Amino acid sequence: MPVEAAFSSAPVFNTPPAPKATSTIQYANDFTWLAVRGYYIALTDDYTIALQALVSRRIKGKDTAHGEPDEDSAIRAFFLPTIDITWSTHLSATVASISH
Repeated sequence: MPVEAAFSSAPVFNTPPAPKATSTIQYANDFTWLAVRGYYIALTDDYTIALQALVSRRIKGKDTAHGEPDEDSAIRAFFLPTIDITWSTHLSATVASISH
C-alpha cells in the first residue's frame, strides 16, 4: 500500500530583526569636596583620643530612567566633625555626625 505525504507551503514572512536594546538611564552629576584638620586631645601608650574637624559636602542631582526622574537618587549631605578613640590594641571607635 503506497503512503502519500502531503506537504503544504506556508508563506514565509520576512520579519525585521528586533531592535537593539538601548539604555535610557541618565546619571546625574556628582560633586564632593572635603577639608580635614585633626588634633590629638590625649595621646598615651594605652589610649588615644583625636578630634577631627572634618567638613565635607556632597551634591548629586536626580538620575533619570526612561525620561522620568528617580526621586530616590539625589543627595545633598553635609558631614561634620568626628571623634576617634583607640584603647590599647583592642578597640577603635569613631563617632561622627551627618546632616542632610
